[in-house]
Amino acid sequence: MNLAKISQKIWQVVGLAVGVLFLLGVLATVVGIGLMVYQYKTHHVEGIAVGPNEDNGKLKVTVEYGLPLPSEGSDYLMIPVKLEKRKQGQERDAYREVSSYSYDKMGSSSYSSYSYWGPYYNLVFINKKTGESRPLLSHKGYIDGVYFPEKTYEKKDTEIKPTFLLLKIAMADTNHDGVINEKDASAGFIVSPDGTKLTQVTPDNTQMRWWRYDVDSHKLFVEIIQDANNDRKFNWDDPETVVSVNVLEPKAGEEFIPIEIKNKIDSLLLKK
Repeated sequence: MNLAKISQKIWQVVGLAVGVLFLLGVLATVVGIGLMVYQYKTHHVEGIAVGPNEDNGKLKVTVEYGLPLPSEGSDYLMIPVKLEKRKQGQERDAYREVSSYSYDKMGSSSYSSYSYWGPYYNLVFINKKTGESRPLLSHKGYIDGVYFPEKTYEKKDTEIKPTFLLLKIAMADTNHDGVINEKDASAGFIVSPDGTKLTQVTPDNTQMRWWRYDVDSHKLFVEIIQDANNDRKFNWDDPETVVSVNVLEPKAGEEFIPIEIKNKIDSLLLKK
């Protein structure tokens, strides 16, 4: 057998080995992702039951307390409360849910926003100096997100402390499916950094979506979806609108675009 054929055979074997290793790597990745999804589906709680949680003898809902959410500049720690499903006697594995986090610099100003995505089922506020603590909610609720619309990031502004938090909370089972979760009406709430003065700032029967804070005017602009047809769902059949709130005197927000302006725009863009 000449050297050319031997070299060809070697490369064929090497190529086959590389292909097998590649397939094994892909298979291991798929299996790993599958196990993570299975773990998530198995232990994740999709919402809090309106009535008592059913115990089928296999999985039991437990209350878990997470690490404090970062709240630099605040005198209070904020502990998220979660729910998980576990088998009795089950060993804890390496898998754990990690709350999503996002950062947004507000233009060229010296403020930025931070967001922490739930779900959380309560928040515990603890004074860093005295240890005094209090829960945010005294009833069942589904906290979809915690937002810091006002946060300094420049060294010269380190003495400026956050003045409020914005929360997205579902308080009731508005679609009557037995659980309170992200499918229900979820209003925007402003709360003081110490967990007091919880004030609803968006209307009932709506879902809060996005927001933007204007530091100079102390105005918070919140985009909401209205369940206009009262079908207990929030979809493309329901209109979006924006309400504005003065965070110095928080109360139910009002639409800040006059109806006559909306009518003129509709006539310009939609009517023939």
